[in-house]
Amino acid sequence: MMDQKGHEAAPLIRFGKSYADVWKIKTDFFEHNAEFLHEMDRVADIYRGQPLRTGCKICEQAYNNALKFESHGLQYFLCPHCGHLNGAYQETASFSKKVYEDMDYGHVYRGGETEYNKRMETIYLPKAQFMIEALRETVSSDEIEKMRFLDVGAGSGYYVAAMQHLGLQATGIEISAAQVEWGGKFLPSGSLIHLQDANISERIRCADEQVVSFIGVLEHIVDLQEVLQALAENTSIKYIFFSVPMFSYSAIFESAHPNVFNRLLGGTHTHLFTNESLTWLMSQFQWELRGAWYFGTDIADLVRMLMVESETGGNTALNDFFKNKVADILDALQMVMDRQKFCSEVHMLVEKCKVG
Repeated sequence: MMDQKGHEAAPLIRFGKSYADVWKIKTDFFEHNAEFLHEMDRVADIYRGQPLRTGCKICEQAYNNALKFESHGLQYFLCPHCGHLNGAYQETASFSKKVYEDMDYGHVYRGGETEYNKRMETIYLPKAQFMIEALRETVSSDEIEKMRFLDVGAGSGYYVAAMQHLGLQATGIEISAAQVEWGGKFLPSGSLIHLQDANISERIRCADEQVVSFIGVLEHIVDLQEVLQALAENTSIKYIFFSVPMFSYSAIFESAHPNVFNRLLGGTHTHLFTNESLTWLMSQFQWELRGAWYFGTDIADLVRMLMVESETGGNTALNDFFKNKVADILDALQMVMDRQKFCSEVHMLVEKCKVG
């Protein structure tokens, strides 16, 4: 693909994201560790009740002789074929319903309009800005304005709100009626649509949008292969923008701290992507990379774990001192991991290659 000047377009690659503002928002991770850990344990109990996984979530091959380890009472396997990290059990429709609908997963992010907008601007707006910047490597601004965007698994609509804030024609679909009802209070009518889980693949297959996004969603989809195939079959969809959790230092840190809320690997994160499994996906579905943004919260997660353990030991004053000291070097330390591409999150814009 050529850029707008007729040169071969190179993907936009970015590393790092300042955690200073998010650090302030995430104070509840310290203050409510026991509550969040209990929530994760509840989800883990449901997950243990599912059938054992017989093949990799991504390449679907059996993973005999795979690297395996345990974290928070669950076993995980690193696929020797595509490199994906798999939890021991399958995600089923029953699991999805119990967690995302019956338990109203996501309620911890609620608040008023001020909190909604702050979260949108701090966390989701930079994602939308990166997507647009990556699109502009090969698409003109005028063309982007004409494009239509569909956000799948939109939750309470934060990413839809961010795209609309930047002037994009964006709508979202979500399986949680509660999140749609709540998020719809802060968005124009029709921006957020409730859809049954079973209808998501069909909605994608029939979509007339040119860009489809999955912000922290692909890892939660039960029938992932069906969704990926629907994307492949739809000729209207040209670009896919997604963020996924990655097997990284955070997952390793979590395995050593069973009494601390496991933000990355646990709960509904029953499997994690790796650079290898993403490369496998791009080859399998003929995606061409247009942009990748690597950043994580691995250092912040480690600090959080140390602080929770320290608080348990009664060292509140030391915690306050430590938190202020480490805040100044968080971003610099995390950047080392981000540049290694072994960080807890990646955002990617891919273009579907023309076949034939």
